[in-house]
Amino acid sequence: MKRFCFPKSMKLVAGRQFRAVLARRRRFDSDMLLLYTAPNDLDYPRLGVSAAKSCGSAVDRSRAKRLVREAFRQCRHEIASGTDYLVIVRPVKSAGRPRSWTTGEVVRAFMGLAAAAGKIPGRRSNRHREGDCG
Repeated sequence: MKRFCFPKSMKLVAGRQFRAVLARRRRFDSDMLLLYTAPNDLDYPRLGVSAAKSCGSAVDRSRAKRLVREAFRQCRHEIASGTDYLVIVRPVKSAGRPRSWTTGEVVRAFMGLAAAAGKIPGRRSNRHREGDCG
């Protein structure tokens, strides 16, 4: 089970880390999520998640962030290492309330965006909702 752990070293936590990813301006979007990517000098991917107040109540924002972290945790062995991923949860209007989202929906959205970014070795997708983690 250790293979699926999500240690702090794999998280973007500092504001300067978020700004560095945003500065690269590699953006991909879907109804639920915005994905920004930037290379890092590490041999593993890192994830940062942000959800603005326009995404709903604190409960909604927390659930959305948990679902994104879980999608990343499940699929991190399929995406490119050496990349920082910053996921911004879209406002409620575009994809419904995060309370109604399922893990599978978020996994498909995340993997579709990663494929569009060219971050899944051997696979490139023009459609954001393609791809599944298993």
